[in-house]
Amino acid sequence: IDRVKVELIESGKSPIEDISDLEIQNVISSKLKVGLDFSFVNGSSVVVICVPTPLDVDRKPDLSLIDGAVKSFAKYLNKSTLIILESTVQPGTTRDYLVSLILKYSTLTSDEFNVAYSPERIDPANKKWNLKNTPKIVAGLNSAATKQAKDFYSKFVDNIIQCESPEVAELAKLLENTFRYVNISFINELSIFCRSFGVDLNQVIAAASTKPYGFMEFNPGPG
Repeated sequence: IDRVKVELIESGKSPIEDISDLEIQNVISSKLKVGLDFSFVNGSSVVVICVPTPLDVDRKPDLSLIDGAVKSFAKYLNKSTLIILESTVQPGTTRDYLVSLILKYSTLTSDEFNVAYSPERIDPANKKWNLKNTPKIVAGLNSAATKQAKDFYSKFVDNIIQCESPEVAELAKLLENTFRYVNISFINELSIFCRSFGVDLNQVIAAASTKPYGFMEFNPGPG
């Protein structure tokens, strides 16, 4: 729905730091169609939802962008289409909230489409880990959805990890994010503490990193 980004991609310019202009130009004419018209969904076997899920003013999950996305494309869905959610969400969102939205906005019944969850894993500017070699976790609401999701991602991701349920995958993503957030916040505070003592935090981290177990290195942010 961002016209500026759509026009950038159409002109062969990448709005994403990890994707070069040349990569866009190589596929825009033959393989990649981009636009604001959601009728593109008609005829698609897989639809991926990847929208922001911020917190609202009450610090609760704001799922309005998922609602807006489903409302935009649901009427174009075909039978047997797989809908995959990649956004970070609370457990139960895929099974309860997403399915209810599809039923609300489409003409399909619950047995005419499949749903899966596969959280986005991207570390911008990471030279070692990218979309292809970062393991992808997937979980469908049923075995057919899981297989569809695995088959889809296997086309461009090396290692697919199947979870027992969407709730496991949803919580795994929350665990990943929370683990990183807590540890980076902690090391940022330790950085301030070390400066007050005139100690170089990098030397502290290097010393702690010599422990062969029970420690994982985190580094403070530029802020």
